[in-house]
Amino acid sequence: MVQAVLFDADGVLVDACELHYVALNRALATMGWNISREEHENIYNGLPTAKKLQMLSDTKSFPSDWHKAVHDLKQEFTIAAIDECLTPDLSKRELIADLKSQGILVGVCSNSLRKTLRKMLVSIGVNDLVDLAIGNDDVVNPKPAPDMYLQAAALLDVPIGRCLIVEDSEVGLQAAYAAQPLEVIEVSGPAEVNLSLLKRFERHLGVVKEAA
Repeated sequence: MVQAVLFDADGVLVDACELHYVALNRALATMGWNISREEHENIYNGLPTAKKLQMLSDTKSFPSDWHKAVHDLKQEFTIAAIDECLTPDLSKRELIADLKSQGILVGVCSNSLRKTLRKMLVSIGVNDLVDLAIGNDDVVNPKPAPDMYLQAAALLDVPIGRCLIVEDSEVGLQAAYAAQPLEVIEVSGPAEVNLSLLKRFERHLGVVKEAA
């Protein structure tokens, strides 16, 4: 039976693809660079900023000595974009509150920095319900490595085989399956993450309530 549910943030709890695309391009623009929306969605989405910049250097000769400046600027622009773009999401709060009412622990594991992750969780109104939040700066190897999911289970004192992982992107799904949880729940975006998702947890839960 499940003891913990571990959610990804971007693309699962939070619609953040546009947020990260805008923030990174604002940072790159200060150096006269940019990436296309198609490139972001098909190549870079879900990756840590440091990995995105290294890929730009490897494939497009983006100067490596600019990495730190762009990385730092991107984080500043991301924080500002969170305030601009995100609002409380009752559907996510209802889902997490229902899981908590059943005695299930809830963690969030994201390739965003922990500071950014926490701000996103505050903005959508679920930070106070989450037992644990792990960002890419909390592990040596971020997604697609399984490290943050394994670390989350260890910190929650729950075997990974008693955890469900909810993921969306190719990078995140690689990490989730490599962690070998009880089950990986694949979603196509935040619109699927509400009380109706409990039906997909049904065989692992004691009682499943009907979605309102």
